[in-house]
Amino acid sequence: MRYIQRTDYFNHSQLNLEKEKYLEELKEYFSKEQFVRPPKYKGWVLKEIKYDLFNEFEHKCAFCETIVEESTSVVEHFRPIGGARRKNGQVDNAYYAWLTLDWENLYLSCIECSKYKGNNFSVANPGKIMMPLERLRETEKADLIDPCYLDPSQHIELNDKGKLEGVTRIGQETIRVLELNRPNLVRRRLSKITDLFNDANLYVYQGSPRYKAELKSRIEDLVSAKGEFSGLLAQYAMTRLSGELRDGVKSFLKFQVLPPSVIKRTQKSLDESQTFNSVYFDYIPISQFHSISRIEIQGFKGIKNFRTDVRMLEGKGACYSFLGTNGLGKTTILQAITLSLLGAERLNNLDVKSKSRLGLNAKDIIHRNYKEARIKVSFSNNELTNELLITKSENQRVTIFGDTDFSPCVLSYGSYRLAAKSQLKDSLSNAMGFRIQSLFNEAARLNGIQGIFKRHKNRKSLLAIADILGSILGSEGVKFEINQKQKLLIKRLTNNNEFEYINFDVLSAGYKTVVTIVCDILDVLLSVEQGVNSLESTQAYVLIDELDAHLHPSWRLKILQAFRDAFPLIHFYVSTHDPLILRSLNGGELLILREDQEDGLVAITDYPSLKGASVDQLLTSDMFGLQTTQDIETENILQDYYKDLERVANESRDAELSTKVDSFDIPKELEYIGNTALTKRERMLMRLVDLEIANHRRDPKYSEWSQETIESLFEKVKDLGMADDF
Repeated sequence: MRYIQRTDYFNHSQLNLEKEKYLEELKEYFSKEQFVRPPKYKGWVLKEIKYDLFNEFEHKCAFCETIVEESTSVVEHFRPIGGARRKNGQVDNAYYAWLTLDWENLYLSCIECSKYKGNNFSVANPGKIMMPLERLRETEKADLIDPCYLDPSQHIELNDKGKLEGVTRIGQETIRVLELNRPNLVRRRLSKITDLFNDANLYVYQGSPRYKAELKSRIEDLVSAKGEFSGLLAQYAMTRLSGELRDGVKSFLKFQVLPPSVIKRTQKSLDESQTFNSVYFDYIPISQFHSISRIEIQGFKGIKNFRTDVRMLEGKGACYSFLGTNGLGKTTILQAITLSLLGAERLNNLDVKSKSRLGLNAKDIIHRNYKEARIKVSFSNNELTNELLITKSENQRVTIFGDTDFSPCVLSYGSYRLAAKSQLKDSLSNAMGFRIQSLFNEAARLNGIQGIFKRHKNRKSLLAIADILGSILGSEGVKFEINQKQKLLIKRLTNNNEFEYINFDVLSAGYKTVVTIVCDILDVLLSVEQGVNSLESTQAYVLIDELDAHLHPSWRLKILQAFRDAFPLIHFYVSTHDPLILRSLNGGELLILREDQEDGLVAITDYPSLKGASVDQLLTSDMFGLQTTQDIETENILQDYYKDLERVANESRDAELSTKVDSFDIPKELEYIGNTALTKRERMLMRLVDLEIANHRRDPKYSEWSQETIESLFEKVKDLGMADDF
């Protein structure tokens, strides 16, 4: 972390215009006597200024100082713009919405630091709503170092092993919350320290002017503003290197890396720096959330072996989707993740009846070819793990062992998601802040709308519930209101373009499904956290099997984004068969399951974002495996064609590519469905593509979207002498 001198922002006049309009909207909202969550800014301008932030922060993360690119960076609000998490887990929903478009509250961050930071923002003295940022900085005394306001070197030091040490409490808290001693960061910092020490040593004692100039250039690259970890390295040079080496490096230090006062200082005094932090005597640690980085399953239910890495993603709302044919094990993977997140202790604390509802018996839970089942989920760069070992005795009794490093709130929902007619009171449904049984038992009911209004009766909670339901379903012509008698009223838009009051029971199956899940999630979040103030910043895992069930196509297209907006810090893991769901996924959020004879069940994770792809493109891609979306007769013709082509290709395996391409023709039956071309060159190209498809029909790891496939095809095009056409 380094000190950053911010510049005045003048490149994007639209930012100020958007800011003025949004502030007027907020002023009107805050003028009400009661408010729950401020309206979010939904404009485009934040995406447009990322380039300017790259220049402002020298293409480096403002917090860990790693060099970032477009795909590995986010626009981060230092003061969160909704649901700031305070001490004791309390949350201020209004804070700091008014800084959404404030240039000095916008930082460039790597994805990892953004995830770890989340909405955590504890302060000693919260400022008033709509207070300007300059006054907030003076008033609040934040527990996290603001590198654009404070000098990080007053609070954090880099030691000889590449680790950061907090010399004040605010420094310690910043290191802890942002996980600034992640193993990969420590290794890279240690490498930079070694380079700096070696180059400085050679520079001081080197006589050759030519070699000295080369060393000078290397040292400047290390400690200048654009160098990775340059702020820490410059500080290290001034505080850890010996006198001669320090003096040798001193002339290279740039003031834009550290304030002038730091350059003059040769050694910090721990006693002096501790006095700065006297206001933090009542400090209470902030809760921490971790992303899943790896899933490993062996001998669990129908899965013999399965393992996959999971990418940490950009943004606050991650929605991972498992896609695969029926019977591959999508539901089983969601069940395994659920059990691992709960951990051995919480599972063993369940009573016999609850365990039975989860199918925790030897017959159902352990694969028939295995004596035991193992499930391991790793978090946040594999530093933390939850591991379960499930064994069975001779009398078929199940015993669960395991180490649990992380015990989050987890909610899991099966594909049926039946709403209860009255409030549920069984122990499994309400115990320990999780609800999971519908994922394991199709007949299980969800509390949904029945339970939430029995337990949460204060008006502020009810308004928050109606607000979130409205934000998810409002575009579908449904409104939610709370009347003076604290009752939820549902309105539906009629054909006459007017709203009429209706009962929950007359809603469609799709409406009921969404309302039931959302209410069930809200019920738990309101119960296990600090009430209504925690809804937008509560951290949890939510797993949903067959998310697309009962939903109209228009809903399938936007349901994931609606969940992201309503619950920005919840990680959703879902299974689906629907291409419309996939279109709302970002790059890295899709895990396609395939069966492999050697490796068992595998997941293909290298798919880019599918936004903009048509449904036909998705259905005929290797994600779904259809040859056409026209009719079953055409599908069968194409399947037979590729089988014959595979046989021809195998028979002529040693032949030259041009011979293979010329050795077969496209069937006459396909001439009428757009699978032929006019010129010989076009026909050769189409046969080449068909040959590629045929050669990989049985390869579960093959992906038409991968860079390897694209490069392979291009090489074959060059072999045919057709490269000039591309």
